[in-house]
Amino acid sequence: MNLFGKIGMPGCKEDKSSSLSRYSRQMMLQEMGEEGQQKLFQSRVLVIGAGGLGSAVLQYLVAAGVGFVRIVDDDTVSLHNLQRQTLFDETSIGLSKAECAAKKLNLLNRDVCIDVVAKRLTKANAAILLDGVDLMVDCTDNILTRRVLDETARQKGVPWIYASIGDWQGQCTILNYGEKPVYYQDLVAPSEHDADIQPPAVLGALPGVLGAIEAAEAVKFLIGVPKEQLLINKLFWIDLKTMKSRLFLI
Repeated sequence: MNLFGKIGMPGCKEDKSSSLSRYSRQMMLQEMGEEGQQKLFQSRVLVIGAGGLGSAVLQYLVAAGVGFVRIVDDDTVSLHNLQRQTLFDETSIGLSKAECAAKKLNLLNRDVCIDVVAKRLTKANAAILLDGVDLMVDCTDNILTRRVLDETARQKGVPWIYASIGDWQGQCTILNYGEKPVYYQDLVAPSEHDADIQPPAVLGALPGVLGAIEAAEAVKFLIGVPKEQLLINKLFWIDLKTMKSRLFLI
């Protein structure tokens, strides 16, 4: 039964072993090898949002060979998106972000099963969207949506990678994972003004940088690098104007 509307899988090659040469450079990494690549093939990732952060995250995860990627976004492409949302071009204006993203990603790598959910994540569908995934990656710009993600991920036991951006600055961490997991509510206390917060100004390259960091953390998590090498109980912060960065323990 179709629960979300238009769902499709434009990419999905069952036997991926014949295309291992595509991943030869990343398989040269000591932490990766063929075993790590097979782990990526078998991984299932949910990406919430196909905008600025999502453009970077989706392209890098699909290029890396993550076996199944579910894209959730109910928005359409606008002209002002093109300054930072690199999955789209002028011919995409007015079309579904999730569907446009899937078509472009399918051209990048047909090894990957891409599940398109052109709907907004809500309390009503969040649990179903998280079913069966190993990891969720937050690419939203909406505090209320993140609170739904936080609550549902805790209930389902799904770890997720959080990133937020504004002006020249961004931050990233892994939530709901580890012996003493950190939750979104620990970082951002609930406020009666959450619904009134508007998206900030943003340098076009900033979501690309933070999205690449989210994608790197996702790959590391999926192939099983040691926990101390992940952003668990740590918050990475960077300012692209000053090029200062910090790593905070949380």
